[in-house]
Amino acid sequence: MTQCFTGHGVFMQYIARIKKRVSSDCMYCEHPCDDAEHTLFHCPRFEEERENVKKEIGSEIKTENLTSIMLEASEKWESIKKYMEEIIKVKERDEREGR
Repeated sequence: MTQCFTGHGVFMQYIARIKKRVSSDCMYCEHPCDDAEHTLFHCPRFEEERENVKKEIGSEIKTENLTSIMLEASEKWESIKKYMEEIIKVKERDEREGR
């Protein structure tokens, strides 16, 4: 979750900023700026995961409402935490494999 909230993780914008990669383009959809917002809320690669968390919590997550939804109930916190962890795990694996 820390990676998602700080943007210091397996986001191409961050990896390019620390000079481990030349481009900040998304490795899945070639969006020109793969940051936490793009990954969590917009990237087509994670559409299914977004739909699953939407069903679990009963609403769509957005930049504007993420924190308030997480604070509504511990079940929602856990659902969003699981969502973030799953995405980071996939991105770490794919980045390691050079996708």
